[in-house]
Amino acid sequence: MNPPDLLRRLSVLLDRAGISYMVTGSFASSVYGMGRASQDLDLIIAAMNRR
Repeated sequence: MNPPDLLRRLSVLLDRAGISYMVTGSFASSVYGMGRASQDLDLIIAAMNRR
């Protein structure tokens, strides 16, 4: 599975769960026009301790 497909799947799951997230790293910079060699996907999620 390539990074764009993985991001699509993850974003659907995170949105359904109501978890905020942002994409960072080489994937994000490639989207904004500054391509980089690595093909990984870095996500930051808002993790909370629910009781």
